[in-house]
Amino acid sequence: GIYSYVHSSPTITGCIISENTASLEGGGVYCQSGNPTITDCTISGNEAKNNGGGICGFDSNPSIADCVISGNTALRGGGAYCKNSNFTITGCIISDNTASSEGGGIYQYDDESFNSILSDTAVCGNDPDQIYGTWTEDGDNTVQDICPTGACCSSFEDFCVPGVLEVACLQWGGQWLGEATSCD
Repeated sequence: GIYSYVHSSPTITGCIISENTASLEGGGVYCQSGNPTITDCTISGNEAKNNGGGICGFDSNPSIADCVISGNTALRGGGAYCKNSNFTITGCIISDNTASSEGGGIYQYDDESFNSILSDTAVCGNDPDQIYGTWTEDGDNTVQDICPTGACCSSFEDFCVPGVLEVACLQWGGQWLGEATSCD
């Protein structure tokens, strides 16, 4: 889908990155010694034969904000794979990704000098696990096997959407009515 290479720092905003396949790493986005800023994007339905179906980072420090990373597959890191990298993930939904080994949602390579930071992010519904490896909790994250959904209402013409994650509802500027609620 996108390749961010040595010393590149692209700004990727408002994009749909989907249905891409990589023979090795990074089906949707592959960062090798690059530091992209990815904002308001949907990264879905991508596949990598090895690592990082949605996003793969080697020696990189990507900043990912207000994105949906969903339905991606890989050997390790269905949603995201981080090796010698520090990902900063804010306000994202990382759900329904699959890894045939570890890190259905996120795979953080086990090295104490690198640690991804998550804030205001939902990591849920990934298989076989949500996050493999260490990561820094920077507040208001949901990390669990089943994605908690409920109704999201907006004052705009009494608009209501059922089955929404809380983080998505708040990103839309709506009012989340709570887990397992409906629009009735």
